[in-house]
Amino acid sequence: MRVRAIVYQTFHRLARTERDVIKLMVDAIENIKPICEVEKVGVAGTIYDVPGIVARDRQQTLAIRWILEAAFKRRISYRISLEKCSFAEILDAKLCHGITTLVYKFLFRI
Repeated sequence: MRVRAIVYQTFHRLARTERDVIKLMVDAIENIKPICEVEKVGVAGTIYDVPGIVARDRQQTLAIRWILEAAFKRRISYRISLEKCSFAEILDAKLCHGITTLVYKFLFRI
């Protein structure tokens, strides 16, 4: 029940700044979703790193997971509520700033 309240409060905060919350979320996820990832494949007793294309569902899952992890990190470092942290991280992801974008840039070395 507490998680639902946090999500609703985050969307309420987003609605105060932007009119279209769904478009804001879609833009934030589109900015940080990964295109490819490295998988470990074992061949003849050796393990190789093989790049592979990420499925669309997994792209969205990873993007949302990165936003939540960044919100938790921000909450620990600044000691503010999770609603404020997730709100700030979604806005930062939309603007290509913040912890989530750093994770994306680190993975793809942009």
